[in-house]
Amino acid sequence: MPSYDAAFPAAYIVPATSGILEARHALLSDAQLRSRFSEEELPPWVTGPDLQDFVNRIVQGLPLRRPSPVQSARLCGLLAERTGGITLHIRRVLERAAVAAIRSGQECIDQAGLEESAHWRGMAPPMRGAGLPRSLRSG
Repeated sequence: MPSYDAAFPAAYIVPATSGILEARHALLSDAQLRSRFSEEELPPWVTGPDLQDFVNRIVQGLPLRRPSPVQSARLCGLLAERTGGITLHIRRVLERAAVAAIRSGQECIDQAGLEESAHWRGMAPPMRGAGLPRSLRSG
């Protein structure tokens, strides 16, 4: 049986920083690391069938007892607009709405519940390149 190192050489290790500006800065600020890794930026979510599918899958995985009516362009538009299309923020808002729905006994997420301001605390879309030296900012 081959060892782990033989089966997965170092060339196949892929670090993902997923929204962590400090990790991106660390990789890009060192010439050796910058030459070994490529930077791939995922585009933000926009209202459409892909975002709808993403939202549906997240909501289906939440421990809610009743189906949530999240099949709405308006709801997806709200999520895309208020989160800047950032995956982490979309997930957090849906999780907060689910917790509130469970605590209230409603057991589902709907448009009215999702619009509650408490769910959106700290969800301002991040500014592109914020926290990075000007020389490392993209765009």
